[in-house]
Amino acid sequence: MITTTIRSCVPARPHDRSPRLSTALRRWQASRWGHRGDALRAAVCRGRSGAGALVLRTLALSLALAALVGCVAWAEAGEGATAGQGPFRGKIVEMTAEDPPVKVWGADGQPVLTFTGSFDRKGLALLTSDYGMRLEGGCFFSGAVEDHLGPSLKNAGGELTFSAHIQPATASQDGTGCLLGYAPPKGELLFAVTQEKDALTFRASPSGAEPVKVELCRLKDAKPFHLTVTVAKGAVLCYRDGVKAAALPGIKGDFSGWANGILYFGNDRAGKLPWRGVVEQAALYNRALSADEVAKAAASVLEEVRKRAPVARVEFEGKLLSRPTYPMPWKEGFTYREVLAICEYQVDKVIAGDCKEPKIYVTEWMYVDKIFLAGSRREIGSKRRLSVELFSTHPQFNKVERALPVDLDPERGLDRDVYYDHGPLQALPEAEQPKPPAGAEIRE
Repeated sequence: MITTTIRSCVPARPHDRSPRLSTALRRWQASRWGHRGDALRAAVCRGRSGAGALVLRTLALSLALAALVGCVAWAEAGEGATAGQGPFRGKIVEMTAEDPPVKVWGADGQPVLTFTGSFDRKGLALLTSDYGMRLEGGCFFSGAVEDHLGPSLKNAGGELTFSAHIQPATASQDGTGCLLGYAPPKGELLFAVTQEKDALTFRASPSGAEPVKVELCRLKDAKPFHLTVTVAKGAVLCYRDGVKAAALPGIKGDFSGWANGILYFGNDRAGKLPWRGVVEQAALYNRALSADEVAKAAASVLEEVRKRAPVARVEFEGKLLSRPTYPMPWKEGFTYREVLAICEYQVDKVIAGDCKEPKIYVTEWMYVDKIFLAGSRREIGSKRRLSVELFSTHPQFNKVERALPVDLDPERGLDRDVYYDHGPLQALPEAEQPKPPAGAEIRE
């Protein structure tokens, strides 16, 4: 068995990012050059003409350099930032297709350097190969940045914008599912984008005003699209793929009385609002973007998605031949939250894709966040239909603990391609979840 280090989602160290110039430092530099400029101009006025020309050239170069530094620092404050000396208004959270995927900006517009670049997660929630959020009843949440998000939203003047590329699991779901929500660590949602059957809704509880709930749009199918919701006192607007889909009455009040909170994707804090689907390229602003800004941002995300190389899939019917023994979460010294097992399947019938091998290795989840899945108890010899992709196309799982095939020859290693079962995550019923033996505990 190969034991590797799994990526922790809990912020534990500063993210390795070059330090930015703080606002105070830039002001100090500006005042420093300003004082020098006064002295140099005085020297020129005293008649030192030869030195004065050199001094002026030096001053011009210094001022140009200072301006360049200021422009770079402003650009790094996040796209969609507004100019002026007031509170920062712009992008405050962004999830990209890179690793680490998340960026956070503070109320001063500066990157939060103590944030590690990953959201925490709970329950059945995984990263996709493009570092989106695959939500199967669990959630991703923005732990350890409440003190940055809270002040940014309090300064928003009752405005915000949420955008993301989303793919619902179904066009209509039972109950209410939380696609995005914001709430204090102990408290109800302050705002949320939810799916109720086939309707996407926005709801909020502004300070000094009655709660608001409006229907944004209805889903005709489960095809992916880019969603943007802008919220202001003038109107709440919904955009699909950069095109306005609905204009609704604006909100009253603002967010100045909100407690510092946490962003939740896929469920609320209590786990009562599960939403299933994929959310990627998510961004949150503490101002309402204009229609042109929305169209530009949506076009950029849609173009990035369009350029992705297609991933080859194989759909087949087959029989489970073997499943390796895998470590249990209460094993002494074992600290992993999830485990994959490389199982062997006999290929009986290829339904789609290209697969000529009579037997293949398929990587399956045994448990995720200590929740045991159906594959962990599937009977040897049972037949099923699978849709798989090459495991090598999923770099986000390279550091997850994996149990190797039963018949693996250590000298030869893996002699076949290894696939990944990307089908829905199905948890075992609560009554069938394995329990630790007496005296042992599932380690957190």
